[in-house]
Amino acid sequence: MTGRYHKKQYTLGRRVSTFFSLNTLIQLSNQKLFLPFWHTVSNNELPYLKYLYPHQSEKTFEKNLDCLLKYFKPIDLKELNKTVCSGEKLSRPVMHLSFDDGLKDNIGFISDLLKRKGVPATFFINSAFVDNQDLFYRYKASLLMWECIKSDNIQKKLSNFEKCLNYPGLDKKTFRQKILELSYSDNLVLDELLEVCEIDLKKYLQETRVYLSLKELRSLNKDGFSIGAHSVDHPLFSEISLEEQLKQIHQSIEFINFHFKPEVRAFAFPFSDDGVKAELFEAVNREKMFDLSFGTAGLKSDTVQSNLQRIPMEEIPFSTLSLIKTEYFLYLIKRVARKERILR
Repeated sequence: MTGRYHKKQYTLGRRVSTFFSLNTLIQLSNQKLFLPFWHTVSNNELPYLKYLYPHQSEKTFEKNLDCLLKYFKPIDLKELNKTVCSGEKLSRPVMHLSFDDGLKDNIGFISDLLKRKGVPATFFINSAFVDNQDLFYRYKASLLMWECIKSDNIQKKLSNFEKCLNYPGLDKKTFRQKILELSYSDNLVLDELLEVCEIDLKKYLQETRVYLSLKELRSLNKDGFSIGAHSVDHPLFSEISLEEQLKQIHQSIEFINFHFKPEVRAFAFPFSDDGVKAELFEAVNREKMFDLSFGTAGLKSDTVQSNLQRIPMEEIPFSTLSLIKTEYFLYLIKRVARKERILR
């Protein structure tokens, strides 16, 4: 579950939405812009994602993309920005796809499939991770659990972790809970745990390609895909200061500007834009840092017109059509309750 809805609420929305066609729900909601996003697509098990969220297989992703194309016309970032700036009502349902974190599997199957089907997309990247220079702290946590759980001597490893985590009597279940509770500010703790687990992060990143290279990103851009900023190293913005938020945006956007010179400067908030204040958007607008920004709250409008909400497509264990219909039905419920708009 994405965390945007209670499980019961989402289950009820899914059941009731089956009585409506998607076209009817779109018409009733008057929401013709749909912004789905993923992280990656792979047929392989990925240790650095394993304990965070599921990812779709190539076959599933293509099936889901074909479903989306039945109902929404794909548009590129430039057309999306033009639509937002003009404020004009859309004549038909449209969508813009995006992928977060700049993972290596974004190029190859995904990019080839999108090119073949004529579907534009934006790839949002963290500047600190390009060329496999470092690893997102949550990916470190997942990698730790992977290495620990598959170990022949798990109890010995857990006892070694107790001091780092300041938690005596650590068992497998508690270890998973404690590791996933570690935040951006605990990055050094994760590095220490990797050492205790005898994982040489530098060596791991030399041997295992997690992220796209700058050369691959330029190739994507040359093929017509947009490259956007996703912060420097993926903190949760509600947990860092305004000064640090602006620094993360400025440095990551500067990286994009220098290497790709985009027509439309786009920024996707890492994790979500939940808790991001109007003060940040005012500062960004004064300095004209970007043209569009993106959150992950699902179908919702925002008091900041240029801040658009995307729909996570990986976490719901049922069909794409059912997911989309549920999103639209819950939007209608939110509108009745006057909660369809994010207030800054």
